[in-house]
Amino acid sequence: DPEANPLEAQAAKVTRDGTIVLKMGDQQEQVTYPSEQDLTAAIIRLANPGERVVYFSVGHGEFDTQNDGDTSLTQVSQFLTNKNYNIKTLNLLNMPTIPEDALVVIIAGPKLPFSEAESQALDSYVQNGGSLVVLTEPREVTFQDQTDYLEKYLDEKWGISTDNDIIIDPNVNPPLIAIAQQYNQHPITEKLMNVASIFPTSHSIQLNEEIDQVTVTPLITTSDMTWGETDFESLKNSQVNPDQGKDPIGPLTIAAVGENAKSKSRLI
Repeated sequence: DPEANPLEAQAAKVTRDGTIVLKMGDQQEQVTYPSEQDLTAAIIRLANPGERVVYFSVGHGEFDTQNDGDTSLTQVSQFLTNKNYNIKTLNLLNMPTIPEDALVVIIAGPKLPFSEAESQALDSYVQNGGSLVVLTEPREVTFQDQTDYLEKYLDEKWGISTDNDIIIDPNVNPPLIAIAQQYNQHPITEKLMNVASIFPTSHSIQLNEEIDQVTVTPLITTSDMTWGETDFESLKNSQVNPDQGKDPIGPLTIAAVGENAKSKSRLI
């Protein structure tokens, strides 16, 4: 009872109601959704206390995981820390190799493009079974026409291409916010089925299912009322309308997952 025993709740790093804390020796795991799957996974992590390191890339204006702010990811970082993940940063500009202890590399909202050397480092890591999470903003609000080798890598090796647009949802105020209309069945989205998720300044993505050994699956799509606006001048003048034959028309894919059958690597 966090009200009757607030110090005990604080010591267990409990921050939300309904949290189950599992302990073994000095280690503990938190479960915020009391399902059999989550409880079992937590027990397995306790029984296998090896270091699990999550790297967040830095150096391209990514969202901050260490300092609070309107666009920071400090809550994400704390959530992972509470689940015994070790959070580190990775600057591929200074060291174009991925550390061997990397469980996953997360690239969260880069505002500058990735170089060819950085992309090659990520490719080598993934070819050895690594996992990669990429969260991107529309080109118009980041690096515009600059060449981004990360974008090329996602297209050529995973069959995931990013459209140069900004999703408009006329049913939302402001319309630059996209709201998920449908989640496909997947372990990543199973807890979102009855929950609205919101994506400010999003772009659409296209999936190519013909990349050898790679399976890509859409995770989240928008409503059929949305479109991907490609006339950015009209956005500045607040005079947006879907341009048939030019703008991608909804429903639009805004999240996808990929898996390489050969390397066992994964991508979100």
